[in-house]
Amino acid sequence: MADFMKAALPRVSARERAAAADLVGTMISATGKAISSQNRSNSEVDALAVAVGEMLCGYLERYSRRKGE
Repeated sequence: MADFMKAALPRVSARERAAAADLVGTMISATGKAISSQNRSNSEVDALAVAVGEMLCGYLERYSRRKGE
């Protein structure tokens, strides 16, 4: 995760990247657990995965802009 965050947020301090990584990791874990406990079809899981991926990309893009990149 650290390498990914460094590539995604290269101009953000290591401390801020660690905080963003913690948030992203927590969100992925909680979402994965919630989806796994539900009876969803493969297509529903795929659609949710795309939505979560888009949400995380948006978060990283906005975080990067707020930090002056």
